Amino acid sequence: MPYDRQNPFLATLIDRRVLNHPQSTKATYHLSLNIAQSGIRYLPGDSVAILPSNPPSLVERTLRALGVSAGEEVLHPKSREAIPLGDLLSQHINLMRLPRLVSAL
Repeated sequence: MPYDRQNPFLATLIDRRVLNHPQSTKATYHLSLNIAQSGIRYLPGDSVAILPSNPPSLVERTLRALGVSAGEEVLHPKSREAIPLGDLLSQHINLMRLPRLVSAL
């Protein structure tokens, strides 16, 4: 079965190591993913897309705390496209960690 953006293989993160010097202003990571059951052959030089998502329970708690519904349309902060708030919170916003700089929406 071919995997793509619409049909991603959900790999497990095995290891994550920072490759930069501790005083670096950027972060580059070496990631090890378990793709053993995927049938995917990964060779040096191939690329991989990382499509993170937030846990559904955290998205639900966030929606409840905000007093809004998952279906409410909002503008994606980068693309400016209208998308459901539930999709934005689950697939496009990192709810697990506060950014260094928080700006008002």
